[in-house]
Amino acid sequence: MGYGLNLSHEIETGLLIEADKQYYYVIDAGPCYIKPLDNNYCPVSGCTLIDLNNLQFSDRKTLHESKQLLKWALAGHLGDKPLKSREMFKQLYCL
Repeated sequence: MGYGLNLSHEIETGLLIEADKQYYYVIDAGPCYIKPLDNNYCPVSGCTLIDLNNLQFSDRKTLHESKQLLKWALAGHLGDKPLKSREMFKQLYCL
């Protein structure tokens, strides 16, 4: 069983994400509009959150911010253990 990221609602108010706003993603909680006091967040645009939720990756900014958000979220759970996905895909496609 896995857990997904909250990509649709702001955690303080429960309101839907708005494309024209900037959010701060808090691990294990979700996006918030007010910048957290600690540094444990990842800045991300509302447009990226909406695109990611809808699996739309045609925008370059969405691709960049999505990659940063997902790397940051995984790092929070993996700690200093590296992912081996590139190595795995290289081996898979070289067969």
